[in-house]
Amino acid sequence: MQPGMNWAYKTTPQSQLNSREIDYSRGKGLGGSSAINFAVWTLGPKHDYDEWARQVGDPAFNWPNTRRRFDDIENINLKVDQKYQKYFQPLAGDHGNRGRVHVECPPIWEKGMTEVADAAEEFGFPINKDINSGDPIGIGLFPSTSKGGIRNTAADAFLSDPPANLKIQINSPVHRISFEGTHAVGVEVEGNRHYTAIKEIILCAGALDSPKLLKLSGIGPRSELTQHHLPCISDLPGVGANLQDHLYAPLTLHLKPGLDDRPALFSSPTALANARTAFRTSRSGPLAHMLHTSLIYSLRHSDLSSDAAFQQLPASTQQHVLAPTVPHFEMSSQSPPLIPLPQDRSYFTVLVFFFHPQSRGSVTLASADPTAAPVCDGRFLTEEFDRVMVVRGVGAAMEFVRSPRVAERCDGVVQVPRGESEEEILEYVRENCGTSWHMTGTARMEVKGSGGQEDKMGVVDTGFRVKGVQGLRVADMSVMPFVPNCHTQAVAYQIGAIAAEKLCAEYGLN
Repeated sequence: MQPGMNWAYKTTPQSQLNSREIDYSRGKGLGGSSAINFAVWTLGPKHDYDEWARQVGDPAFNWPNTRRRFDDIENINLKVDQKYQKYFQPLAGDHGNRGRVHVECPPIWEKGMTEVADAAEEFGFPINKDINSGDPIGIGLFPSTSKGGIRNTAADAFLSDPPANLKIQINSPVHRISFEGTHAVGVEVEGNRHYTAIKEIILCAGALDSPKLLKLSGIGPRSELTQHHLPCISDLPGVGANLQDHLYAPLTLHLKPGLDDRPALFSSPTALANARTAFRTSRSGPLAHMLHTSLIYSLRHSDLSSDAAFQQLPASTQQHVLAPTVPHFEMSSQSPPLIPLPQDRSYFTVLVFFFHPQSRGSVTLASADPTAAPVCDGRFLTEEFDRVMVVRGVGAAMEFVRSPRVAERCDGVVQVPRGESEEEILEYVRENCGTSWHMTGTARMEVKGSGGQEDKMGVVDTGFRVKGVQGLRVADMSVMPFVPNCHTQAVAYQIGAIAAEKLCAEYGLN
């Protein structure tokens, strides 16, 4: 990855992860993190959207309305060779083909992918031909946000042909929002420049930088603002609180020679150079399909409700976790190893993603200097339920890689837990897990309590307006009340679409 494309944030040392700092990369430039992410397009379970609507008391966020908007967002290419239709065959009527975000699967699947899918089915994972139907449970293929094998970023989708009334100002990091009283009137950017808003300002800086900018502008917990000698325009304790994210842990084994084509390509500079030329000139060659996609396994724990840590969760959380379309963890295979390894060997890597985190972190200011990185503390695994979930998830993945059809493809281990006990698995996760970069919830939408009680930790209303001020909205992953049980790129696009829909209705726009 080019250093100029990444803000290269890190978390604080994590007490439950052996005091490790965790990479917290964020995309730098037009398109934001869509320019550097894994380009995964998963919509998540329909019950997540219904739960979102229930929590905030607004049906605009429920699954039927969400599905309608995805029809306008995505432009999905459903063409797939007949030999792959056992594993991937979405119904055309269930997906959009007129949107700006291009979504596709590779025309040729990488060697070994269908064999692993068959092994997973034999192990007991059901095949799901469309993980984006609203019910992701099972094993399938995730489409990527690409067109012809080329990444399709948010900038490609929405800014390549901008309307005449849109001016894009690059190389202009925002330092703070300026106010007249409690009314947002503009933004101050690097170089002592100032831009004035006629109507409103919409902040879309993501779950790390949006709370940072709000605080620098006088919106956040009064005590923290006072600490940094910043004025308090709106005392909102929820700004920067409620940080949620998905951890993942890798399992890597040696793959027997000949079961994939990666060593022949990546261990030979000449072969790699030729492959790059073929792809650049004609979109052909091994790079047209290699590392283009992965198998994805969205799974549930059958006996989770009997676990003591689960029983300590609030009743509403228990109900959501047990909803039939909601996965408890996810595995992904056919990924490259995420640690440096010799390129002349083949590897089988399974990434295990842990859903429903109950730990809550924070984003705070390092200082009043707008160029300073935010202080990000994920507080990962500080809740017992999260520790239970990582042990269960890695345990299930270990059973899968030991299954006969998978084991016969492998030839020794590279990176796995030392043993099978809960203590050994948990210690392995503490030392080897990373983040999925699904940061969420740091300027969350107001949750409706019983009896109409005010949500003192809410930051925005269902119209994305920031509480206590006028003329300012936030529309990014920071407004989600909980981290969705999927990869979050599609949800971020959905948030933009909902905000646009509400603005159009308010202002009478077409």
